[in-house]
Amino acid sequence: MKNLSIYVHWPWCKSKCPYCDFNSHSYKQYDEDEYIACVLAELDRVYANLHDSQKSQKVCSIYFGGGTPSLMQAKSIGLVIDKIKSLFDLTDNIEISTECNPTSAEAQKMQEFASFGVNRVSIGVQSLRNDLLKFLGREHDASEAMQAIKYAFSAVKNVNFDLIYGLPEQKLEDWQSDLDYALKVGTPHISCYQLTIEKNTAFYNLYKNNKLIMPNVDTQAEFFNYTRKFLMENGYENYEVSNFAKDGFECKHNVNIWQYNSYIGVGAGAHGRYINAHGDYLATQNIKSPSQYVKAIKEKGLAYSKTEVLGNDAISFEMLLLGLRLKQGVNLTHLEEITGQNSDSFMNKQKLDLFLKEGLLEKSGDNLRLTEKSYHLLNQIIEELLV
Repeated sequence: MKNLSIYVHWPWCKSKCPYCDFNSHSYKQYDEDEYIACVLAELDRVYANLHDSQKSQKVCSIYFGGGTPSLMQAKSIGLVIDKIKSLFDLTDNIEISTECNPTSAEAQKMQEFASFGVNRVSIGVQSLRNDLLKFLGREHDASEAMQAIKYAFSAVKNVNFDLIYGLPEQKLEDWQSDLDYALKVGTPHISCYQLTIEKNTAFYNLYKNNKLIMPNVDTQAEFFNYTRKFLMENGYENYEVSNFAKDGFECKHNVNIWQYNSYIGVGAGAHGRYINAHGDYLATQNIKSPSQYVKAIKEKGLAYSKTEVLGNDAISFEMLLLGLRLKQGVNLTHLEEITGQNSDSFMNKQKLDLFLKEGLLEKSGDNLRLTEKSYHLLNQIIEELLV
C-alpha cells in the first residue's frame, strides 16, 4: 500500500528575502496559538473529506515548511504531530522534518523539536560567504550558519543544507568552498539550487530593469556539472536533479511526492493532492494570507482558494514532471494505475522512440528516466513527450 505525506506551512519569516517567491510574510505580530488551532481544525476537516482508502494509509512523512518554521514554539510542533497521530497510523520509520533558518536555530530549540519527534532538520545556509549572504538578503552570517549546523547535529543525525549557486559574481572556488564545508561536517544530505529569478520578487524588479545581471547559461551549466561530479565522487547520490544524499538519507517526504503519492497540505498557502470522499483526485491550494486563512478556517473549517479535480491529462503531466526529476524516473505502471489508461495513450510515441534512440531517455523495468546527458533538458523533454 502507498503511504501518505503531510505538509504543514508556517507562513512567517523575520524578513522577506529578495529572491523568495514562497508564501512567506514578514512578521510583526501574530497569534501562534490561534494559527496552530486552525491547523489542527483543518487536519480534522481534511481527514473527514478523505476517501476511505486514504484514511487507511500510513503517514510516512510530516514536513514543516515555510516561511521559517523554526520561529515556532516546539510545543506547537508537538501539538500538530499529536493531532496527526490521533488521525492516522504512522510508519515505523516516519520522517519528521522542519526547515530552520540559522538565526532561529538555537541549541535548546533544536533539542525541544527533537523531543517532540522531529528527526530531520533542513537548514537554509544558502552560502558561507558573508558578501553573498548579504546579496541574498539573509539575516545570518557564515559563523551563525556554522553554529546552527552544530546545534542541529547535536539534536538529530539527519541534517540537510540548502545551498544556492549561480549568483552574480560568485566564483566556482567560492562554491567549492561551501561544498567542502558540507563534506567536512558530514551532512548526509545537500540541496543545491540554482538561483532563478521569479516574478513578484525584489530580484525580478531589478532583473527586468537591467540592474541585476545573471550568469550566462554556460556558467550555470559549469556550476551544475561541477556540483554533480564533485558530490558523486564523494559518496553522494544525485537522486533528484537538485538533491544529493548519502545512502539511506534521501528526503522521504519529497520522494513520496515526486513519486506522485497523495499528500495533505495544511496551513496558509499549502498545496495538497489527495483522493476525496467522492473518489476524485483533488488538487488543493489554501488561501495565502495568514489572517484570511485563519478567518476561513474559523468560518468554514477549510481555507481553499482553489480546488481542481484532476483529469488524466493533468495527472500524466504532473507525474512526468515530478517523476522524471528522480534518478529512478517515473513508474509507468503506477501512472497507468492512477489514470486507468495505457501510457501510450498520452505520450507521443514517435518522440518517445526518438528520445530513447538518442539516449535522452531510457527504460529500466517499469520506469522511464532521464540519462546523464539529458538532466538539463527535463522541461523540454516533457513538453515534447506529452500528446
